[in-house]
Amino acid sequence: MAGFLRIGSCFMYMPAIGDSTVSPMIRLILAVMSTIAIMPSIEQNIPVIKSIDGGAVLLLGQELMIGLCIALMSRIFLSAIHVAGMTIGSMLGLSIAMLFDPSQQSQSNTVGSFLSLTITMLLLANNVHMLFIQAIANSYHTIHFADIGQYGSLMEGIAQSVGKMWLIGIQMSAPFILVNIVLMFGSGVLAKLMPQLQIFFIMVPVQILLGILVLLVSLSGISSWFIGQYLEFLKHILG
Repeated sequence: MAGFLRIGSCFMYMPAIGDSTVSPMIRLILAVMSTIAIMPSIEQNIPVIKSIDGGAVLLLGQELMIGLCIALMSRIFLSAIHVAGMTIGSMLGLSIAMLFDPSQQSQSNTVGSFLSLTITMLLLANNVHMLFIQAIANSYHTIHFADIGQYGSLMEGIAQSVGKMWLIGIQMSAPFILVNIVLMFGSGVLAKLMPQLQIFFIMVPVQILLGILVLLVSLSGISSWFIGQYLEFLKHILG
């Protein structure tokens, strides 16, 4: 029971598998199957609960919170895609075109939804979800039962995830920010040289077209770089 709570809470909220578009029954089945597969390697780290008393309830609640914190760290880190998508959409002039983003369970612009679906598909195709399950199993060796000092490391991990989310999101959108700055600078110069020309009205389709071209050229590199950063995150934060 104690072992299942940590794994089950992770599967309920982990990226991709824990999205609202995935049936809770499917998540529950995956959590049970993963617990059965992981249990032989972690059973020596799981205490035996002989009776349901105050200490046992506290222990089970602790395991539930640890699983939620691990899933929260991973989901926060993956929100860097949403940050990058919103920034890139603003640079392309497509921030008004909104779609539903299942990973964020909220509205996002078309670029953000496209990046979210593309990178999530690549993560699953590269079996990164298996590394996440391995990281959950390793957490039983690094985050022990009834260890009060573990909460500091979990809070530190969440804080690091938030910082990484913003940093990586801006780094992913850096090429688009640079191109947009150059384009706006050129538009301002042309507006001064030719005041009678509505240059900013003319530059809107140019901005969108140039941004889409930059997206096509850089999509492969952005996706590969993000997957590498996510793998480093799993190794560093989740052990």
